[in-house]
Amino acid sequence: MWRSSLLVFFLITSAFAAEKMSAPQLISLANSNSPGLRGAITASFDDKDLKEGTAWAGRGPDFFFTTEAASEPSLFLDGATGPKMHQITGSDLWYAPAHLEVSKLHSFYYMVNGAKFGGRLDVPAFGPLSYQQPGVPAGTLSPKIVHTSKIYDGMRSEYWIYVPELYDPKIPAALMVFQDGGWYTDRAGNNPALNVIDNLIAQKKIPVMIAVFINPGDITDSPNTPTYNFVKAYADKWQRTLKDSMRSTLYDTVSDRYAHFLRDEILPDVAARYNLRKDSYSHAITGLSSGGICSFNAAWQMPDEFSRIITWIGTFVGIQWKEDPNVPDGGQDYPEKVLREPKRNLRV
Repeated sequence: MWRSSLLVFFLITSAFAAEKMSAPQLISLANSNSPGLRGAITASFDDKDLKEGTAWAGRGPDFFFTTEAASEPSLFLDGATGPKMHQITGSDLWYAPAHLEVSKLHSFYYMVNGAKFGGRLDVPAFGPLSYQQPGVPAGTLSPKIVHTSKIYDGMRSEYWIYVPELYDPKIPAALMVFQDGGWYTDRAGNNPALNVIDNLIAQKKIPVMIAVFINPGDITDSPNTPTYNFVKAYADKWQRTLKDSMRSTLYDTVSDRYAHFLRDEILPDVAARYNLRKDSYSHAITGLSSGGICSFNAAWQMPDEFSRIITWIGTFVGIQWKEDPNVPDGGQDYPEKVLREPKRNLRV
């Protein structure tokens, strides 16, 4: 009997050591004083994050914080003293379960021997819409699609198409385009857009919509083209990588080139696969930082293509200003442009 029990114990603790676990699972192990907690922590977090004090896991209001430290760390949440840290016997690992307000961004750090250590400023406590809900059908994310651009002289772009389960080919669907799209495609990540889309469609708060998640392109394989030469010169001037400089060229330039790229190259491919609404009122676009100004700029340049915009901390500054002598405006000019140019029917 004892041999069977020992075998079961070994199998359970081995499973904990090999499988990445959620915050509720880690909290359950901690509350039961499970010997598998140590293995679960090392399997669930990167060694670098554990050493640097930046490891955390959360689901809804339930959070699990853990770090390596030679002496007891004190956890601070949103600037206030957090729950007491507990040490895993025989190790430098410390942990603490915590309860945080949902639908809000939080921060944390540690104090170790009187010195501030680790932490992050961007810890989201998601509400229920950010998680897959019982009874809500999940859509399908396509395999990665690679497109070679003519407008950008051979730039290669990766994108994915998300199709909700409730999509009916007989009924035209709305459309939303996400810049830096790869950030949004992990249901368990920090931008769980697929879950939100499914849940909002099920609640009839948004229409059935096809989502396009597109990454910034890569011009590396098209040397000696005008686009490559411009991007390479920009990268050398500002000591940025070629990929980062291509992203800035696409996103920060105040012209209609990127809007043309979407309208004339990417979206026709999507429309060939799926039945899309044609009106701009049913087309949305979103992005973060440089992707934020990119989204607004695409809609401003082509309001007949996009009329709904979510711009997250958009870089409305002169990042690409005067880099191309043929493009006189920079992001900092948009307040004046909105005031003085013909009005657009946009919802931002």
